[in-house]
Amino acid sequence: MYTQKMHPATTFPDVSATLSTGETVSLTNKEEGCDWKMVAVYRGKHCPICTKFLNKLEDYKGRLRELNIDLVAVSGDSKAQLDEHLDDLSITFPIAYGLSQEDMEKLGLYISKPRSDKETDHNFAEPALFVVNEKTTFILLK
Repeated sequence: MYTQKMHPATTFPDVSATLSTGETVSLTNKEEGCDWKMVAVYRGKHCPICTKFLNKLEDYKGRLRELNIDLVAVSGDSKAQLDEHLDDLSITFPIAYGLSQEDMEKLGLYISKPRSDKETDHNFAEPALFVVNEKTTFILLK
């Protein structure tokens, strides 16, 4: 596992991923009416803890929207892996796939290698939660 950490009050990197709908989006783009963006990075479909987390995050989506915070989840999974994972998810917020190793590094994420082919077929990011303000500046949550 390795990382190059991002520092608070720095500009959030311009990273794109592909939504489950096939649309490519920048992780910093905010829905109309939202000033802030929450980016939830999860390991991928192979992680049951991440599945529980994403399903629980759905419970907070409305409250986040009331606070003008847009929400997106992203992983390094492939489209096929995300499509399979959607069967286990009960979410209505956008979820994206295809986070590249280079983008994981830009985001300062811990990156793990799979322990076996059964786990997954690619390096994956360890979970992270970013909140990006209206100036696209990364905010540290404590």
